[in-house]
Amino acid sequence: MAKNLSKFQIGSLQLELGGSTFEVKPPSSARGIMLVRIVTMGFQAALNPKGLEEDSIPSILGADVMAQFDMEKDFALEKLALGADAFDAMVEADIPMKDITMAGRYAAYYWVFDEETADHALEDELRKRNGQPTGPTDTELPKP
Repeated sequence: MAKNLSKFQIGSLQLELGGSTFEVKPPSSARGIMLVRIVTMGFQAALNPKGLEEDSIPSILGADVMAQFDMEKDFALEKLALGADAFDAMVEADIPMKDITMAGRYAAYYWVFDEETADHALEDELRKRNGQPTGPTDTELPKP
């Protein structure tokens, strides 16, 4: 008997910015794979004190993602993570680009990992901007 996984499917993400709510639809499998590769590359770069060798980027991202970069001069993580409809709606609503970029990072972490990871990532960025220590707080760490 086949296991019905329908109840576990993740629906659209609703993001509120500038008093408007934007629907971010789940990425297609092709977009999702691209997001995973880009986020993975970001983590590898963050964890490597010397950064990434430029010639290693194509092997991490893959030929399809590199071709997308070459084909679309305006290719951006934000547009990939949010989808063209939500991205264009945010631009049309005159949302500042820094906020669209933040929403794109949130969506990327949301789709690649989960809501909790996306929340923690943005909370960490906020603490950093406010000059507070970053990383998990005492309340976020698992108790022994």
